[in-house]
Amino acid sequence: MDEPIPQIPQAPQDAAPVTPVAPVAPAAPAEPAEPQVPQVPQIPQAPAQTYVPQQPQWATGYAPQQPGVQPQWAPGYAPQQVAAQPVAPVALAPDAKKHFSRAGWFVLLILVLMNVGAFIFTIPLEFASLSGFSLDMNDMSALVEILSYAIAIPISLLVFRNIGHFDLPKSNMGIPQLIGWLGICLLVGFVVATATDWVLDGFYTIIGSDMTSNEFMDDLFGGMSPFFFFFVAFLGPIIEEYIFRYHVIRRTVGFGQKNAVLFSALLFGLFHGNLSQCFYTFAIGLVLGYVYVRTGKLRYTIALHIGNNLLSCIIQVGQESVMNNGAIDIANIGDLQLFQMLFSGQLPMDAGMVCLLVGTGLYYLLILVGIICIVPFCLRIKFSPQTFELAKGTRFKTMILNPGFIVFFIAISLEIIIMFVAYAFLPVESMMQEMNDLAGSAGTVLNLLL
Repeated sequence: MDEPIPQIPQAPQDAAPVTPVAPVAPAAPAEPAEPQVPQVPQIPQAPAQTYVPQQPQWATGYAPQQPGVQPQWAPGYAPQQVAAQPVAPVALAPDAKKHFSRAGWFVLLILVLMNVGAFIFTIPLEFASLSGFSLDMNDMSALVEILSYAIAIPISLLVFRNIGHFDLPKSNMGIPQLIGWLGICLLVGFVVATATDWVLDGFYTIIGSDMTSNEFMDDLFGGMSPFFFFFVAFLGPIIEEYIFRYHVIRRTVGFGQKNAVLFSALLFGLFHGNLSQCFYTFAIGLVLGYVYVRTGKLRYTIALHIGNNLLSCIIQVGQESVMNNGAIDIANIGDLQLFQMLFSGQLPMDAGMVCLLVGTGLYYLLILVGIICIVPFCLRIKFSPQTFELAKGTRFKTMILNPGFIVFFIAISLEIIIMFVAYAFLPVESMMQEMNDLAGSAGTVLNLLL
C-alpha cells in the first residue's frame, strides 16, 4: 500500500506574518587592552617663595663687560680665538712687460757700473805702475773687470731686489749628455763665428780697411798671461752664467721657457759689445739657456761655458807660443795645413806646439760629437708650458718693445758702432799706443798731485 505523504502543518490564516531574521554577523575580535601605566606619585610642592634678584658673582679678576669697555681677563687666561679658515690664494697675472723691462735695466745697470768702475780702478793701477807695480794690458783689463764686477753686481741686485722670480724644476744631467751639449755649443759657435768672420772681412775689404776679424780677436785676447787665462776660462763664465742664466731667466721664465731663453741669449750676445762676438755668443746663449731651463741647475751651464772658453784659451796659448818661437805664422795658415806640416816634420814639437795640437784636436773632436748629437738632441727639445705664457702676437711687443731693453739696445749699439769704426779705420798699434799714453798721462797727473 502506498503510504500517505505527511502534511506540513500550516499556520492559521489569521496569524501575523513572520518577519525573517537577518543573519547575525560574527563578532569582531576584541582589541587588546592598553597596558596601564603606573601612576607616578606626586612630590609634594614646596610652598611658593618670593624671588629676590642677587648680584652675580664674577670669576676672580674678571669684570663684566660694559658698553665700550674691553673685558678684563683673569690672570693667565686668554680668550679663545677662532682660527680663520685659509683661503686659497688667487694667482694674479704679473705685468710681463715690466718683468722684461726690469731685466733689461738690471743688465744695463751692471754695464754702466762696470764702465764707471773701469774708470775708477784704472787710475790707481796706473799710479801704482809708476811705483814699480806693473801689469800688462790684458792683466790690468782683467783685474779692473773683476773689481768692477765686485761692485756692479751687488749694487744692481740691491736696486732690483724686489723683482719677482719663478722657480724652475730640478733634474740631473749625465756626463754623456753634458759632453753632447758641449759639442753642440762648439759646433754652433764655430758655424756662426765663421759666417760672421766672412761677412765682416768682406765689409772690411769693401771699405778699404786692412783690419780683419782675426786681427780684432787676436788684439782682444792677445797676451794670454796666467791671470788673464784664469779670468777668461774660469771666472768670467761663472759671473756671466750667474747674471744671464740665474737672474735673467729666473725673472722671465714664468712667461714662457722659450721666451726666457731667447731673451737671455739676446742680452748675453749684446753684452759683449762687438760684432765679432755678439752673434756666436747669442747662439751659444740659446744652448746654455735651454740646458738651464731643462735642469734648473746652474752648475751644468757653468761647466759648458767653462769648457767652451777653456778650449779657446788653450788654443790661443799654443798659437802665441808657436808664433813667439818664430816657427810659423799661425795667422796665415789653416788648421789643416798646420797638421800637415807637423806630420811631415816641418815643425818642431815643443811645449807650445803640444798645447796647440791638444787644444785643436779636442776642439774638432767635440765639434764632431756635436755633429752627431745635434739632430737627436734637437728632436727631444721641449719646453714646459708656464702659468703666464705669453700669447702669440704679443711676444715681440712684450720682450723687445719695453723701456729697459730699448735703452740697453741703444747703449750697446753705440758701443758696437764706436768700436767697429775705431778698429776698421784706425791702425790697431796706434790706437793701443793712444790708450797707453792716455792711461800714462792720468797716472802722471796723479803722481804730480800727490
